[in-house]
Amino acid sequence: MPDRNVVLRSDAASDIQIKALAPRHAGRTVSPAPSLWWYLSEATDRPIRFQLVDQRSIDPVAERVLAGPTAAGFHSIDLAQLGAGLEPGQLYEWSIMIEVDPERPVSNPRSYGAIVRLEKDPVPASVPEAERAHAQARAGIWYDAFEIPTRR
Repeated sequence: MPDRNVVLRSDAASDIQIKALAPRHAGRTVSPAPSLWWYLSEATDRPIRFQLVDQRSIDPVAERVLAGPTAAGFHSIDLAQLGAGLEPGQLYEWSIMIEVDPERPVSNPRSYGAIVRLEKDPVPASVPEAERAHAQARAGIWYDAFEIPTRR
């Protein structure tokens, strides 16, 4: 996987950073269509492109272009809203990119994450909701553990 984060140096000498909120390894989920979170350090009027790629194919499983403006802060892409589902055991890579130069996408600020869906949740259903995020994080179910506090 390439460098996970690329920064845009603008004419105004500010740095716009876009970061996939993902672990350095392939994060796990038990959800067939989780939300994927990302962070934008500054507001931008530029389009932002999301892609989800199945490692078996060159074509994206899901893609969305968010027309600007986009506020600084935390944002998410809900795979269920895109009609995209993850197959158990399959590795996917996702990316989020600010489209500064559509003709040279390699120079655009971007960030990557990897995700794999498990067939079965290793955390028992009897674990209370208040403890579930910690239990899932301990079990390596990174995306689901991150999602729980955002639902409150």
